[in-house]
Amino acid sequence: MKEKIRKWYEGEFIAHENDHSSGLVFTGGNYKRHWTAKLARVVADFWLLHWKWVFATVFAVVGLILAFKKL
Repeated sequence: MKEKIRKWYEGEFIAHENDHSSGLVFTGGNYKRHWTAKLARVVADFWLLHWKWVFATVFAVVGLILAFKKL
């Protein structure tokens, strides 16, 4: 199961195509990912960059909701 999740998250590697008649060779390629894997990467990257203020904002909002419920 862990390997399936890793394959989904990383995507399929598509190598650059080279012209066989040319002496120029391109190495490398790109990953073709499913849209859900792209979304998971965006959410994970956002969390890793901004977890401090997201955490503080959630605590502040929960505190305000609890304070207003007591009124």
